Amino acid sequence: MSLVGPQLEQCAPMARSGHRHCLTSLVMRYGVWVALLLIGACASDDPALLGDGGQVVETSAGTGSVALTEPTPPDAAPAETSAGGGSVALTEPTPPDAAPPETAPAEAPDGGRDAGNRAPSSAQAPSTTGPLSADRPESESPAHSGSAPDCAGQRAKWPAAPSSGTTPPAEPWNGPAVFDLERAVNDTTRAVELVPQPGTGRLFVVGRDGIISEARDGGLVEPAFLDIEAEVLSQADADDEDSAPPPGAGVESLSSEQGLLSLAFHPDHEANGLLYTFHTRFGDGASVVTEWRIRSGGDIDMGSARTVIVFEQDQAEPTHKGGQLRFGPDGYLYIAVGDGGASGDLYCHGRNRHTPLGAIARIDPMPSPTGPYTIPADNPYADGASGHPALWASGLRNPWRFTIDGDLLIIADVGWNDREEINSARLNTDAGIDYGWSAFEGEVCIRADYCDEPGAPPAVRYSHDEGAAVIGGHVYRGSAIPELAGRYLYADFTGGWLRSVTFGPDGRAAEHTDWTAQLSEPELLQGVYGFGVDAAGEVYVVTGWGQRAYKLVPAG
Repeated sequence: MSLVGPQLEQCAPMARSGHRHCLTSLVMRYGVWVALLLIGACASDDPALLGDGGQVVETSAGTGSVALTEPTPPDAAPAETSAGGGSVALTEPTPPDAAPPETAPAEAPDGGRDAGNRAPSSAQAPSTTGPLSADRPESESPAHSGSAPDCAGQRAKWPAAPSSGTTPPAEPWNGPAVFDLERAVNDTTRAVELVPQPGTGRLFVVGRDGIISEARDGGLVEPAFLDIEAEVLSQADADDEDSAPPPGAGVESLSSEQGLLSLAFHPDHEANGLLYTFHTRFGDGASVVTEWRIRSGGDIDMGSARTVIVFEQDQAEPTHKGGQLRFGPDGYLYIAVGDGGASGDLYCHGRNRHTPLGAIARIDPMPSPTGPYTIPADNPYADGASGHPALWASGLRNPWRFTIDGDLLIIADVGWNDREEINSARLNTDAGIDYGWSAFEGEVCIRADYCDEPGAPPAVRYSHDEGAAVIGGHVYRGSAIPELAGRYLYADFTGGWLRSVTFGPDGRAAEHTDWTAQLSEPELLQGVYGFGVDAAGEVYVVTGWGQRAYKLVPAG
């Protein structure tokens, strides 16, 4: 198996532009010398250097698929779905014999690495009440390009956009120290978020390795609250053409934005015991939302698993999964879904309202008479005629963490080559909002032919001089640190900083503050991967590539 081929395809556009995140990821994963070899070969633009391991070959006209001669998909078939219901048979897995190494870092939520290293799976029957895919135009080229592809035929008519505005600079906090970071949970494994269980005081750590554990007294309670390690997708395993790993094996090699990505408790959880997870499925990379029920003793009934929705079309890469779940004040489930990867939105998902990729979906997770979930009647495309029925907001690339504060939706969207952005919307008035990807990256037009109707500008944007992958957090609603009240906290995977912003009635950024310098150990902010919040509204930050969780506590 060729090592260089697939990795060249993965990092070629970033190497050519000197993107530091690509280099950092390769160094962490393969070492300095291999990384330099890959970067040098990428930058050369010599097709011969791709070799058989990463050669791009064209497929049938009109499919837009990218077929790589190496690697081939694993022999293990993905879990079958039942006709019409799309359910995945989830059984209680046996943990692997070897625990993941404690020092294995995760990669950033793709801050620009876009070229695919495996072919997208073939289209399968959608497990929704509406169409999950739409035909791509024949003008689309399947070959990778460092520039934005042509999206002729996929252009969406944007609704009226809020007035544009400039992002106020993040000013350093100039008063005495307000808060610090206190180690809250030791030795987490690829953690992405901390989520409180309503009515119990329990706090759960969600790990990309497929394990959710209760945090207690600085550690993780055993056995795990939920273990679906065998169900999550490891791209490193999928890249191994020689043998298909047994279920649960090799999860230590999860290297991107795959795995178990989010947990949300039903608004009536105390009465009905329901909760929901989002994970990428082993074998084909499909994104799956599953419903579970808790027993009276507080543990999960593994036999209660019910697949609610599966996003499985044209997710060409192990990146751009999005993957967060949140219930809104309306009682509906909001789901962040990335554009599925491929350089510059190769398949134009961001511009196609008939796919829920590159979007925020909104559903009632309760079954309808015709499917495993229900479409809210006031969704902007509920009838399916002009857009996917589940679609609520579109034009996103990789919404890596969003939050809902009252009727304010705040989305951190990881950028491509140049910009990171934070978007906002009012749940009561902005259904159908379009954030512009992939015509725009931040406020920068990257497809001149499609920029005459720019959609909703970002509330916050910053260039890659300041970071490479925005990590969204929470609006502080705790009581321990009154200076943070009402401020939305966010960070960047490579930036090494922690900032906050407030939003005006129009959803635009108002006060913008950088809190890094007032911390006693700002170096702890390296490798921020997610945030958390407890039942009291106190905020946590997951750092060290998902291996540590710190609580924001009053300084002193």
